Amino acid sequence: QKKLSKFFLKKGKSTYDCIVPVSGGKDGSYVAYTLKKKFNVNPLCITVRPPLETKIGDKNLKNFINSGFDHLHVSSNQEAMKMLNKFGFIHKGFPYYGWLIAVHTSILRIASSFGINLIFYGEDGEVEYGGSDKTKHKPFYNVLYQKKIYLEDGYDKIIKKLNLDESKKFFFKFPENEKIKNIMITHWSYFENW
Repeated sequence: QKKLSKFFLKKGKSTYDCIVPVSGGKDGSYVAYTLKKKFNVNPLCITVRPPLETKIGDKNLKNFINSGFDHLHVSSNQEAMKMLNKFGFIHKGFPYYGWLIAVHTSILRIASSFGINLIFYGEDGEVEYGGSDKTKHKPFYNVLYQKKIYLEDGYDKIIKKLNLDESKKFFFKFPENEKIKNIMITHWSYFENW
């Protein structure tokens, strides 16, 4: 608890203390609930709509929202999503690469716009399931790490292939470094061994 409490002393310019990305699954829901109920923190929860939503996911998400959480849905440009998913499949073997990009970029865009300085993802699958252990003892990471590890060092190459108006790319592009330099990004799994 002490590890976590100190991060809420430096509150941003927002009504919200942090952002918790949620999908309707167990991780984000648990993180948001624990922050709100155990630490008296006010999280803004965000869902980036996947290209193919499931009925059970929608139901879980609605139940979560109705349990008392402020929530935003991000529906990024579908033309851009389809193109990025196709490029990701061809060049990276990821048929959901566009959605994976948006899960990182749109969350930072909203954090920057709302003046929120802390983002809690659920678990760090990279460290916990046999990927890179570079951040095993470093709970906070930056955009360069996101691009290299979570987007498998392919983001810059693939985003350049996206020949669309800038407005359609908005939720797929990282904000300028100056706007996000004070935002801390982490995973709940660094604070609780679950």
